[in-house]
Amino acid sequence: MKLPVSAAELKKMKLLSRGNPKKIAEYTLKEKQYKEMVSAFFDDETPFASHPSESYVESLRRKAEETGDEADKARYAIMKDRFDMNEYEHKQAHFDYVKTRSTLIQKVSAGEKLTKSDLHDAELLARQSPGPENMVLYSKIKRELSQNPQ
Repeated sequence: MKLPVSAAELKKMKLLSRGNPKKIAEYTLKEKQYKEMVSAFFDDETPFASHPSESYVESLRRKAEETGDEADKARYAIMKDRFDMNEYEHKQAHFDYVKTRSTLIQKVSAGEKLTKSDLHDAELLARQSPGPENMVLYSKIKRELSQNPQ
């Protein structure tokens, strides 16, 4: 089942919406949709967990397979999405951050051609960790792209 909005997508939208009223409105709308979806599928019998355990997700998967009910499938999809997001943040996010940052620094230092994707990655880095180095990196890439449009 494809979710209309994932937890990871919501988290990223929140991060990127800071200071932009249009993006804040889009984020607020998506957050409201997510909360409505959660309240529609979860109750006291099947509680919503912001950090679900692997065993809880597995029990939801088995129940969805047994019953074939769309609500059970939706509950499993939501919890699987949250579990995957938490696992990524716990195990992989730091490595991706370091890899992206070093790749961007290398591209800027070597004078390689920069893309809008690089600008987006630099913005994400600057918003995740708004230290001077990341802000300067974002500014350099933005300036380079504005001076040499593709």
